[in-house]
Amino acid sequence: MRTLVLSVLVLCRFLPACGGEGSSAAVAATKVPNAADAAAAPAGKAPQCATGQRRLALAAGSEVRWLAVKSDGVPVVGVHPASGSLTVASDGGLAAPALQLAFSAEGLLSDLTLRDERLRRIIFRAQEALPFGFKLTGIEGADGKPVGKLPDPGMGAQLQLTGDVTLAGLTVPVSVPVVLSMHLTSIQVSDGVAGVHLDLRKILKLGGAVDALMALVPGVELEDDLQLRFNLMLEEVCRA
Repeated sequence: MRTLVLSVLVLCRFLPACGGEGSSAAVAATKVPNAADAAAAPAGKAPQCATGQRRLALAAGSEVRWLAVKSDGVPVVGVHPASGSLTVASDGGLAAPALQLAFSAEGLLSDLTLRDERLRRIIFRAQEALPFGFKLTGIEGADGKPVGKLPDPGMGAQLQLTGDVTLAGLTVPVSVPVVLSMHLTSIQVSDGVAGVHLDLRKILKLGGAVDALMALVPGVELEDDLQLRFNLMLEEVCRA
């Protein structure tokens, strides 16, 4: 059995958020001066939400950090720039939530230039500009039942996010336990105490790519267990 331990940490800068927690059915969208805002609307215009909609964006400057440990005990670290957004009902309803996260394969940096080139080319296939990200398909509570609404500000919840990971030309379903911490104009999503475990070969279907990578380092292997750790901050962009 081969072992791969991956630790992901999404580091986010706290940025000013738009608007407050209004009680009316429609709250005017307000501009947020950050990179996510600029990407969400044409220059000179405030970002717009559809009526009854709330949108939050991953804070500008966010990045995904991972750690892989080889069978000889030597760690391999990497950093990917990250972006993304979450759309829910303005009252926190989750009838049709939309969460999409994108990671840059070409922007990967580790502690060795040669390793960067190999990882980009063999694992992430960055030269082909393939999509690399996560798209939400459902949200369940700790009891396995669908969740109808986000917790109120100041509250938290343990949830199960189901979705699709797209990486190196493959799209595979995953289930990720998370801890939500609700704030007035932001939502923090973390992996909690237990972390997240995915099988590199059975779930992510990357066994062939890993074998090709490790063939360049004779006598060294990677285990199949993949552990994810993350701390993600989504800041409110608009609400209507």
